[in-house]
Amino acid sequence: MSIVVESNGLNIDGRRIPLLSGDVHYWRHPANLWPTLLQKVHDLGLRIISIYIPWSVHETSPGNFDFGELDPAKNLGAFLDLAHETGLAVLTRPGPHINAEITLFGYPERLFEDPTYLARNPQGGVLTMPIPPRAFPMISYASEAFWREVEIWFDALTPILRPRLHPHGPIFAMQVDNECSYFFRTAPYDCDYHPDARNKWLDFLKAKYGQADAVNDVYDNNSPLSDLPMPERFRVRAPKDLPYHLDWIEFKEELLADSLTRLRTLWEDRGVRDVPFFHNFPPSTAQSPLSITRVEQNIDFCGLDSYLQKDKFDILKRRFLFLTGQSRFPVAPEQASGCYHAWPPIDLHDQHFTALASYMFGVKGMNYYMIVERERWYGSPITRQGGIRKESWNFMKDHLDLLYRLRPWELERKVSVLLLSVRDYERLENASNALSPVTPMVTEQIWPNEELCLEGNFGFSRPIQLLHAKMLRGWERGLTRLGIPYAIGSTDLTLERLSRHKVIVCPTFEFLSRDAQQRLRLYVEAGGNLICGPEVPSYDERQQEFSTLDGFASRPNHRLECSIDTLVCNAGAGRLILVTEVPMPIEQAEPVVRAAAKHLHLESIYPAIPPCETSLHLGPDGRKVLFVANPTAQALRPDIITPIGRCFTDLETGDKFYGHEAVPVEMPPYTVRVLEVEPC
Repeated sequence: MSIVVESNGLNIDGRRIPLLSGDVHYWRHPANLWPTLLQKVHDLGLRIISIYIPWSVHETSPGNFDFGELDPAKNLGAFLDLAHETGLAVLTRPGPHINAEITLFGYPERLFEDPTYLARNPQGGVLTMPIPPRAFPMISYASEAFWREVEIWFDALTPILRPRLHPHGPIFAMQVDNECSYFFRTAPYDCDYHPDARNKWLDFLKAKYGQADAVNDVYDNNSPLSDLPMPERFRVRAPKDLPYHLDWIEFKEELLADSLTRLRTLWEDRGVRDVPFFHNFPPSTAQSPLSITRVEQNIDFCGLDSYLQKDKFDILKRRFLFLTGQSRFPVAPEQASGCYHAWPPIDLHDQHFTALASYMFGVKGMNYYMIVERERWYGSPITRQGGIRKESWNFMKDHLDLLYRLRPWELERKVSVLLLSVRDYERLENASNALSPVTPMVTEQIWPNEELCLEGNFGFSRPIQLLHAKMLRGWERGLTRLGIPYAIGSTDLTLERLSRHKVIVCPTFEFLSRDAQQRLRLYVEAGGNLICGPEVPSYDERQQEFSTLDGFASRPNHRLECSIDTLVCNAGAGRLILVTEVPMPIEQAEPVVRAAAKHLHLESIYPAIPPCETSLHLGPDGRKVLFVANPTAQALRPDIITPIGRCFTDLETGDKFYGHEAVPVEMPPYTVRVLEVEPC
């Protein structure tokens, strides 16, 4: 009996189970309503529920907990048993952070009264979370005292959870923490300057460089390493000043990832094992100091939460292309079903459009939050008393019916191009953020993060922190307009993951980490096609001379016909294409993209007339499913360019669309159609 994480789902005892679930917060409902609520979830068509287990709800005093002895609504074991009897599997989310829109995010209030547990700013002050319904200080995951408290909480939960793990009970996956992201405060010099974080920072440097002397050599530091201050603001005049700041951002990535690994280890040490462990990133592009690939080194899979309105298509698309380009099993652990009362409204049209758009860009599973309504939430299909909200219920029934017929977890999005976001440049972008301590996660929907950086060159020929993302955005725009599908990966993906793609586009400037350079060389020598530039890296992340690609780029054998000098070079069994300038503005990237696509024989796949977009998915049985999105407020009738003899059937409405080499499709405002591609 086993559970295996696969790229298309969870294989449970040899059977692939779709991850479709909904949140039920047991402690927010009287225990006598649980049977009705769970049966309604089952009747709706779901076979999995997700539950938070809030520390603050169960703790009665330090080290003492109520699991139903005092309040029946807190009888976690009884609730899990009832779910099992009802035929529902369970995703458990025991924190320690749960958020769940409850005061203090599920931590006992007593923790906030002791500064030992709290995150610090550079001046040693306590940081505050200005989150409704009441602001509270930030917990520090660097604090060893905090970890001792977590162990007590996990000790209390273990006797309840361990005997109810699959195959003996309903629990088949465990979440490690919730939206771990410094509580959304991802600005570079905001936190965490806790005394224990300083010790971990120094340990991180020793582990990275091998010994203190090596750190001092790179930093040009003449004092003992123990006296090295933690970076408090960006002070870079020349490339030699960069490693100190980039290491700080990398350390912040490591602190988050290590915290999640430590939570998994705590559970496994207590016998809670042999089920997948997962994590959900907060709504964002999950760039540094967040790192999907780093977390998935020790956590089975990662997802991205989604609470967007239908007019945020471009933001949703980019976020989920980052996720699906990096996660081994990309899911949406929280997809809006209803809305928190403090947020901008999310209606049923928003929910339908954004859910289908997520599947369009490669999501394989989804948890609907909330499927049962509760306080501080509205619009769920099942009411707090176990009734149904007719419009929401019918919507969800139809939506789930479509998914069970579509089976997106069995489909593979056809992608030949992988755009690489360079981790080194993400760190530079984060380190040089001009608005720190204002968090980039707050501003992301208003301004691209690269627009908020300091503008200096810092001794390089160009402002890398601005241009690396602009180069990617130019390629995103160009590929989209040409109808060529792509995903967005990271330079710390494994060579095996990189090698799945015919073409990789990677911004490269004067420096790039040794590991990334070596993987790119191996990729291209094995037959891959690498598009890079505007520079060939000649230095590594420590600003020491190192290059793996210069030998290829120095021997061009062809120039592409476009306005920017673009050189084609043989590289082992593959090709390296060097684009010697970053097209600015990004609209000027399209001729370069077009020339490279023509040279590499990249073809459009069922393209639509812009602004509509398409995405083709292939099934194991040979079927083809085409997603078509109209992300505008106007009704459109785009032509879909097809091979001769193809027609489309809408899997949701049954509408059929015919044509010859172009099939016109009616697209109402903010619509995603899911079309079966059939021979005519």
